Amino acid sequence: MEVTASKRLTIALVMLVIVMMCLFGCGDSKKDDSKHEEPTITESETDEPKDRAGEILAAMDVKQKAGQVVLARLPDVNQVEELKQWEFGGYILYEKDFRDADGNPFTETEVSDMTDSYREALKLTPFIAVDEEGGTVVRASSNENLFPDGPAEAPQEIWKQHGEKALYDDAAEKSKRLLACGINLNLAPVADVPTSNDSFMYERSLGADFTKTGELINGIVKAMTDSGIGSVLKHFPGYGDTGDSHGGIQATDKKSVEDFKAKDFIPFKEGIKAGAGGVMMSHVLAKGIDDKRPVSLSEKAHELLRNELGFDGVILTDDIWMISPQEYDIEESLAPLAIKAGNDMIISTDAANDVRDIVSAVANGELDVKLLDEAVRRIIRWKIKLGIVE
Repeated sequence: MEVTASKRLTIALVMLVIVMMCLFGCGDSKKDDSKHEEPTITESETDEPKDRAGEILAAMDVKQKAGQVVLARLPDVNQVEELKQWEFGGYILYEKDFRDADGNPFTETEVSDMTDSYREALKLTPFIAVDEEGGTVVRASSNENLFPDGPAEAPQEIWKQHGEKALYDDAAEKSKRLLACGINLNLAPVADVPTSNDSFMYERSLGADFTKTGELINGIVKAMTDSGIGSVLKHFPGYGDTGDSHGGIQATDKKSVEDFKAKDFIPFKEGIKAGAGGVMMSHVLAKGIDDKRPVSLSEKAHELLRNELGFDGVILTDDIWMISPQEYDIEESLAPLAIKAGNDMIISTDAANDVRDIVSAVANGELDVKLLDEAVRRIIRWKIKLGIVE
């Protein structure tokens, strides 16, 4: 009798466990499932890109940020040492930089070794830039070892003599040759539309009306982008028939802002639509936009580019030292003033002093570090997009 009772007790206990499992497990499985936490989704599994630019920016001090916003003219000596000391955002090379001290042209290997040394000098890879427009403005193509067919032809002449396809093919071929030398940024194309053949900018322009120039600029930028090189539209808001503003001379444009919007902005809109990563500001005093400051130092002009044209890329000055401060009663340092106006990058022939001035302006409260951060972030994003920085 004791064995039978024990078995019955065991069976009863087993049955009780089964019932409990059904009541609190299977019977309410839907409710329990709803309480389960959602699985953690890693960043790589989402469509949200990682903010690599933000990570890099967070690790930078003010001096490094100040260096990043300066595109420095290549110094004659100690180029690598200067780059390491000031951590410039890049170097811009001119015709003489593709030749030795005796004027002999470097070979392609020598140029590549030179640009490699600049890239390897910094953890945050610098831009290696040129103004390779073609025609009257040539840099690398003046070296016959790099461009065996001779200096790059003016885009206007290529288009007028050979048509649009030849123009775009030339832009692509030129970009590939520059990239082969280690140059990753070309300060081109010219989006200005002079209306007179006698205008200062005419030979550098495409020699077409506003609408046609826009179409051609769109095609050139696409060819450059497809080749992998960075492009910069210049000179916003459009040089038109204004005189030469280089050399500290005040050049004035009296057009209204409505005229700029209806005409001169067209090629810039097309270039931006095509993917241009940079826009260069002119040093012209465009009175219809700002009658007190040249475009490169005008907040109003930068607001137009950002808001009217929707440009969210990198805004560059032309060489900041082309501006004569006394012409505009400017007493403060130009580099911090350029950043406050809305520029992201400053082309400079006195780069070390510009870095110092920016650092000092942040330290004494003249320049909000948030503006500097915004500029650096845009520069880094552009470099990432071009594959210059990982």
